[in-house]
Amino acid sequence: MTRGRGVRFPVRAPGATGAAIRAAIAAEERGMAAGRGPIDYAARIDRLRRTLADGELDAAVIRSPANIAYLSGFHALMYSRPISLVVDEARTTLVVPGLEGEHAIKAATVDDLAVYHEYPERSSHGESATDALTDRLRASSIRRLGLEYTTAPIALREQIEAAGITTDDISPVLALMRLLKDDAEIAAIRRAAVLARVGVMATLEASLPGRSNLEIASVGTTAILEAASSLEAEATINLLEFTTSGPETSLPHLITSTRRLTRPDLVIHSRQVAVDGLRAELERTFALGAMDAATRRYFDVMEEAQLAAIAAIRPGVAMREIDAAARRIIQPN
Repeated sequence: MTRGRGVRFPVRAPGATGAAIRAAIAAEERGMAAGRGPIDYAARIDRLRRTLADGELDAAVIRSPANIAYLSGFHALMYSRPISLVVDEARTTLVVPGLEGEHAIKAATVDDLAVYHEYPERSSHGESATDALTDRLRASSIRRLGLEYTTAPIALREQIEAAGITTDDISPVLALMRLLKDDAEIAAIRRAAVLARVGVMATLEASLPGRSNLEIASVGTTAILEAASSLEAEATINLLEFTTSGPETSLPHLITSTRRLTRPDLVIHSRQVAVDGLRAELERTFALGAMDAATRRYFDVMEEAQLAAIAAIRPGVAMREIDAAARRIIQPN
């Protein structure tokens, strides 16, 4: 039996249960697919606008990729060329580099696009993402701006303020907006959880002595990518995992290595899956072979602590109280 995070299930030989697992997961996925609805980006924008009005702000500039996707549906790799979403009282504008222009036309739910170019055939001398953004703000006569201080570079804030525009931090506002999930977000999280389960179960089946951490993790990753094809067209999938074993398990959050499993051995496998930016995580700690008495005692204490924390979860309970419920089990031991 494999035990972890308060759940128990059998680990069988590779291939022996694959069909049954896939059938159960497929049934869950069909049920969720039937309940999916469109994402109401307009309602999200309206909520933000009401908050801006309450704070006497003329507009907001959104810079974090997750919040841009939340408000516009636009997902992109933003590792080098900045992208900004401007929301004022009347319109939404996505400021994108030329390389992302076609993508934004197809995928973004916004009123306008402002495209900046970084090559001489199309750009003016010195043009940059910040120039394109501040030009847009000036053109809209913005005087008081809400800005995500947690993600916007200090240099951006300084340049905006140098243009005569005052700024205020709207990071807490956006965090509160994201705290309560709508139906579309819940559906995406449930789909992510199903895919995480696909990956974890496949990795558990593949966990045999002689196989490396990297090898068993790759089996789970492949299973997720195959299962993800059952989602609607053009859903975005993002994966994160780590697998550690043996002495490595005392060091959390290591990058998966090529260490090979032995018997007896302890393994920690953690799998995160995001569907359209909404993330679910599933983690299992399990043994190959019998645990020694000390390890088994630690394992049982942690399982009891986890169950105590789960039992403490209910509306209105502060997160610190849930943490304290687990610690009351751990500390005496």
